Amino acid sequence: MSHPFFNPLIARDLSFATEVHFMVGQKLREPAPLDGKRKWACPANAQNPIDRILTEMTRVIDASTQEGCIKRGSEPRDETTVWEHEAPNKWLVTPSCRSWPGDQAPRGYKWHSFKLRSPFFSHQGFDAPPHTPHPFQRPLDLLQRDFLIHLNASTQFNVLVRLNSSCTDLTAAKRLVSLVWLFEKLFLVPLTPKQQINSGRALMVTENSKLAENSGNIFPQREVPVELRNTHPRYKSRNSRLEKETSDIWKAQSVQELDLLMCRDEPPARRGVPLAFSLIQAPEPATPAGHATWYAAFRYAPWHSPDQYPLRATVPWLRVLFSIVAASQLTTFQFKQFAEDMLDHMLDLIRVRATEREYLGSIMRKLALSVDERNWRTILDLYAEREAQRS
Repeated sequence: MSHPFFNPLIARDLSFATEVHFMVGQKLREPAPLDGKRKWACPANAQNPIDRILTEMTRVIDASTQEGCIKRGSEPRDETTVWEHEAPNKWLVTPSCRSWPGDQAPRGYKWHSFKLRSPFFSHQGFDAPPHTPHPFQRPLDLLQRDFLIHLNASTQFNVLVRLNSSCTDLTAAKRLVSLVWLFEKLFLVPLTPKQQINSGRALMVTENSKLAENSGNIFPQREVPVELRNTHPRYKSRNSRLEKETSDIWKAQSVQELDLLMCRDEPPARRGVPLAFSLIQAPEPATPAGHATWYAAFRYAPWHSPDQYPLRATVPWLRVLFSIVAASQLTTFQFKQFAEDMLDHMLDLIRVRATEREYLGSIMRKLALSVDERNWRTILDLYAEREAQRS
């Protein structure tokens, strides 16, 4: 049974875009033979392989979508201020520095890294009839069908979410960051494949952000805002746990300050590896009337090959993220009770030593995600099988 305060329909008032990272092969002198259908690879003698691949991909996406595709010859230096906001009604494809082939890539090819961002789609009508692909899926399917593509742990499936309501921007941002902080280790990460820290996957905010490294010491002179505290006698005893986990988040006085808590001081060894969640501030002139002044970026999931995982994880994963965004749009009282109840529920499940399947299934039911529970069991079994094959 879902939480009494939780209604996933609240999340209807948002839009989202997907961003996938992948590698396209360029033939060398003697590439290794590959099984299956013959797919396009960049010729060995291409004078500008990056531009050649971009041109071919743009042609395919243009022909398969109504929105059209824009190619960029080089990755913007500051992605967070350009990439997510540029041409929000178009597909964008550009070279990327986020993925690399590793030891498992087919030999005889040079692998070039790219990323493709979809237009922003309205959440309205997201739950299409079964077996009806969402518009963001078709270009991805065509690229995997027609191009020689390599995917691994470093090729991520990222999701950008933009609120369309007139809710208080800072309050909504604090709620969402608080929920991600509470759910990351206990729910979001367990729904993704287990990977080594040096695999290229994004790093967890609860371990690598400024907030994680300085918890409780960032704003020592500031009082915990009243929005985070319960005044009802029944709930006063529960304040300490939620305050301990999220007080620094609620002490932030601007979206920019909150965003800085989710960043980190990059040591050279991890430079270029993004965090799994961040707030991206929208440039004011480009923000449509009524839209929030920030986006949320979720970078937890990898992009899968259908050959590896025939059952799609993309739509169930999006529903998980939309449910968390929906919870951030509850009223102040409802949000506090929801966050406290969910934190207690997750810790209780750990305390009674619930199995991973029991644990995740119980949380999904609280978030009104029962429709995907069976799919997630299959997906997680496939993840475990792949992990066993690697070890």
